[in-house]
Amino acid sequence: MILVTGASGFMGRHIVAALHARGKAVRALDILPWPECPVPLIRGDITDNQVLQRAVQGVRAVIHLAAISNLWTRNRRDHDTVNAYPTGRLAAWARAVGAERFVYISSYATLLSADTPDPVTEAQDPPLDALAGSYPRAKRGGEALAARERAANFQVTTLLPAMPLGPGDISMTAPTRLVRDLAARRLPALLETRLNMIDVRDLAQAVITALDHPQPAHRYILGGHEVMLSQFAALIDPERQLPRVPYPLAYFTAMIEEGLVARLTGRPPAAPSPA
Repeated sequence: MILVTGASGFMGRHIVAALHARGKAVRALDILPWPECPVPLIRGDITDNQVLQRAVQGVRAVIHLAAISNLWTRNRRDHDTVNAYPTGRLAAWARAVGAERFVYISSYATLLSADTPDPVTEAQDPPLDALAGSYPRAKRGGEALAARERAANFQVTTLLPAMPLGPGDISMTAPTRLVRDLAARRLPALLETRLNMIDVRDLAQAVITALDHPQPAHRYILGGHEVMLSQFAALIDPERQLPRVPYPLAYFTAMIEEGLVARLTGRPPAAPSPA
């Protein structure tokens, strides 16, 4: 039995479908409903210890995706509460019940800082305070907590997916919104940055490969070739050339939008600040 947490999300649905198609016994866990889920679904909150303990009973492996995927929350501690701490508890309980594998879906963003060299590799480990915001910091925290449970008979593998794109993104994750906004010409300007993307179906197959590999490494990047945002925008809308926003202006705007507008209205900022 393989437990998949965060199963009803964009990546989770594709992973569950890929496992199910291969005839694997799968148990899904998510706080949100999924009426068409092809496998048994436990509805529950990842922060509820009783839910976690019930979910891991009888499993041989765990694929842990459940998280707040938004880069911004009104309370930055929410990222730690949901994305970091339950990861360590889930890994510990999985090992305690005799599971053999724990595959943690972290984020490519945990490798990125202002000083990140090119190309990015799994060996990079920027300081926690150099990461751009509470989301990657909490994900890095989850990595560390899960790694504590690594033992001779309990393999912990961390996967670091880049921006997933593909069919079925009903919740409109940030990469999909970017494509939509570029295609609809909703963006007035660009802050030039590097992008790395992966087809969500390739991501699902990579997760299964990590699960089945006899001797997996501790960390893998799941991504493709890096492109600049301006190059990506030109692929989507070659007839439009967007002006570039200087980084200091973009940073100042993000600080104002997050620090004042977003916290007053509750609406997420277009670009969260890295503070």
